[in-house]
Parts: sequence; structure tokens; C-alpha cells
Amino acid sequence: MKQVSKSRYENCQPIWFDADVEYLQSLYPKLKWQKYTHKNGKVISNYEYAKYHNDQLQGFYDTMPFLRYCKYRASIVRITGSELE
Repeated sequence: MKQVSKSRYENCQPIWFDADVEYLQSLYPKLKWQKYTHKNGKVISNYEYAKYHNDQLQGFYDTMPFLRYCKYRASIVRITGSELE
């Protein structure tokens, strides 16, 4: 009988948490917002994003040896109006 090994991702569990909305909203004026450009070249006017980096989270990743290859990158999205194309 052939034994099949388990997937290496089978032991991974997602981390769920509620975002601190008030903290994120306090960041809005400090971030550099960029318009989103679709792959067809069209700029979507009511969709903006900003890159966000937290030194405390990066420090946490740096202290965990099993997370040393974990790439930390985050963006915050701001949608104005009620519809996206």
C-alpha cells in the first residue's frame, strides 16, 4: 500500500482578528494615497490605496525564527462613492 504524505499547509491555521477601525482611521491623513490603475490602463477614480508598514509587527516577525521567511506587507484601501466598475 502506498502512503501519501500530508500537505505541508494542512497544519496551518488562519489568524482571525477584528481590525482597530479607529486606529486605522487615524492613519488616513498620514498616508500617501495613490489612485488604482486597472491592468487595462484605466484609472478608477473612486478607488485609492496606500501602503502601510508597522514597525512593531515587523519586529514581531523578526523575533520568530519560524517566521523569518514571512513577507509582511499591507495596504489600506479607500473607496469613495457607492460603486466600483
